[in-house]
Amino acid sequence: MDQPQAPPAASSAAELLPATSHDSGETAAEADTTLVDDDAPRGAGGPLTSSPVRRRKTLSNPSPMSESTAVMEEKPFRPTLFDLAHTRRSSANWHETVQKQHAHPQGSGHPISWRHLFKPPVVRQWLAGGLLAREGAEREAARFELFFDLAFVGIIHQLAEQASDNPSNWSVYIFVVFFYLSWSVWQDVRSFINTSGTDDVPQRAYVLIVMCILLGLSSNASALEIECPTEGADGAGEAATAEASAGEEAAHFMSFLFRRAMSEVVGEATMLPGGCELQEGWDKAIRGAVAFFLVAKAIRIGMCLFYGWYLPRFRSAHYWRGVSVAAACAFYIPLLTQDRLITFLILPIVAISLELSAPYAVAISTALTRGIADRFRTYRAGVDPEVAAQRKARHFAHSFTPAINIEHAVERLALFIVLVLGEMIINSTFRATDNQSGIHTEYLRCVFSLCIAYAINWLYVDNDLSRTFMHALRWNWFTSITWSHLHFPLAASLIFASAATTKMVGEEDPSDRYRWFFAAGQAITMVTLGFFGLLHKPLDADGAGLIPRPFRVFGRFAAGVLFACLPLAKTLSSTAVLGIHAGTLFFLIVSETIGKIGLVASEEKIEAALTFPVEDDKEDMRVELETLGVHPTEEMEHELLDHERGEDDVGVEEDLGQLKVTRIGREQRLAYAF
Repeated sequence: MDQPQAPPAASSAAELLPATSHDSGETAAEADTTLVDDDAPRGAGGPLTSSPVRRRKTLSNPSPMSESTAVMEEKPFRPTLFDLAHTRRSSANWHETVQKQHAHPQGSGHPISWRHLFKPPVVRQWLAGGLLAREGAEREAARFELFFDLAFVGIIHQLAEQASDNPSNWSVYIFVVFFYLSWSVWQDVRSFINTSGTDDVPQRAYVLIVMCILLGLSSNASALEIECPTEGADGAGEAATAEASAGEEAAHFMSFLFRRAMSEVVGEATMLPGGCELQEGWDKAIRGAVAFFLVAKAIRIGMCLFYGWYLPRFRSAHYWRGVSVAAACAFYIPLLTQDRLITFLILPIVAISLELSAPYAVAISTALTRGIADRFRTYRAGVDPEVAAQRKARHFAHSFTPAINIEHAVERLALFIVLVLGEMIINSTFRATDNQSGIHTEYLRCVFSLCIAYAINWLYVDNDLSRTFMHALRWNWFTSITWSHLHFPLAASLIFASAATTKMVGEEDPSDRYRWFFAAGQAITMVTLGFFGLLHKPLDADGAGLIPRPFRVFGRFAAGVLFACLPLAKTLSSTAVLGIHAGTLFFLIVSETIGKIGLVASEEKIEAALTFPVEDDKEDMRVELETLGVHPTEEMEHELLDHERGEDDVGVEEDLGQLKVTRIGREQRLAYAF
């Protein structure tokens, strides 16, 4: 499970780079005058106060990657926390190994070497005991990450098109199962790049390999064809089979499962409950798709084992991650050998449920066992303080856990949603004929679809529904896990709705199944956006704003209910349906935007959100680091991220008007001219 990290401790990278004994002549005061002074008196101006609570700190330590080898050889080298985390030796010269492996000369004046192309494994940010070591500068999504996301959306869209070609409940089931398999692989890549990405040759090769695997998974899954009773050619006839009541369908389904469990079902055409039929070759399609999925997971498990072996400080975390991935994959292995249809109908649901609930179980068990471990350490400290101190230092040195970069994760998911909405826009376009020139109904449907995608993107960007807030990824473990999990139904519903958009735009009176597909996708989207608003912690002043926040959150859930009920109005044309969707979404945008007028941050709430009870004494932690020969690490106080301060709100831009002046050549003037 990804661990949430804290926000940057200061507004610039320089504030996160304190001077060390091997800096090239630059003092801490020259680098930044806002660094915490460890020698300051214990009071308002010092790093710790006399009150029983203090701001939670982030570790700020210089990375040997930013030092040139020549400078390091001129002055005595004292290992940093980065060295401690990435060493593989326990000898007195263990820091020399890290220095040689990670201290790549930076800058355009240094030639590219093999060490730049093939970097050793690293962890970019991590938890160390009760402290957090994080990157000094904000990291944005790389271009190859965006290309991978674009390829993923295009590949997965094939599954949605396959489901929309033969719309039925079983088509939805197949889409959800194989979309989750693909989503799980995509999450593995996203998590790896977030915590250990170096954008070198092996990483780019890994991304390409995973894209090829996802292509094979999607191609095999789309070969799983289902034929269901269809309506008459004129679109106005009755269904070939009458719809059964909910109770009859449930009884039919249970009877079907019992019959399948008692008999062998080979890969021939097989009848499903409700009258749908799996076409011949369904077993081969499932085996092929699952095989590609297991290959991707095997690569991920191998990477966890390799990183755990190469980085002993993170060995436990990587090995446990590998074990959890392998445990989830174990439920899919029977699909490679079994010919029973019941296996495909039951095992994926069990595996998906366990994989989604596992992070919650781990978090709960960790919280329950932490108190027992703390009491045991307290008991040992009272019996033998010296032995307890040694064990505490040894535990600190070997209990590092990779932590996610919040800014990178938030930006990556936001850009991914933009790509998903792009698929909806592509499916809403049309080619006008001779008798469709000018403004006509199909053009209006296309415009309405574009407005729907635009409005959903607006509402997602403003999913906090606050002026100032604490992001769900770092509020607590429940909000962090849930916020990440909710992106799966959000992405699935948007892709599913985009596949149905083609029929909604191209036909004035599409079949009821396409109406239900589109409505279900939009309804799930709005409900998910409503839950997003509940997961963030608002830090606005009470009573501020024209419309209270609970009413703005309720509006999103109400829109979801409305969208889910629209297919019941069968007399509405697709133009009217799309118009109602677009109008409702824009009503939400207007009401939420105007409702936030007057919102202002509450300094008391911000102070309370960024202040935590003392868990570990700072001096004890410093003594542990000194015992291990590690350079003392400066700590900076937390601040809210830019988007948590409302930088993403419409019209809010604090940097406007802050200019820098530089000289340009005479030949460059016209190049810059507007």
